[in-house]
Parts: sequence; structure tokens; C-alpha cells
Amino acid sequence: MGIKFKKPPLLEPLNNHLDEIKELAHKLYLERAGQSGDEVTDWVKAEQEIRKKYKRN
Repeated sequence: MGIKFKKPPLLEPLNNHLDEIKELAHKLYLERAGQSGDEVTDWVKAEQEIRKKYKRN
């Protein structure tokens, strides 16, 4: 028997919205005129917006 780990509670709700986060992160990338180098910031901003949208902090 292996050890089973539960997903951290903050990640669970966002797993249901990964496609939406991906789309928003891509939109943010395009708004930066497609300049590379800030993908993580785009993703984090997208996650924050989705959390606000669904009021899950």
C-alpha cells in the first residue's frame, strides 16, 4: 500500500477551470504583443482573475 496524498484545497477548485486559465493566460500574452519571457506572470494573473470570478480564494 502506498501513501495517498490529497490535493491541496486551493488547487482543487482551479483544476476545474484549467482551460479557462489557459485561455486567459494566452490572452494576456497576446496583449503584451506576444513578447516571451513572462509566461509565469501571465499564468498567475489568469489564476487570480479566475479565483475572483468564482470567488474562491
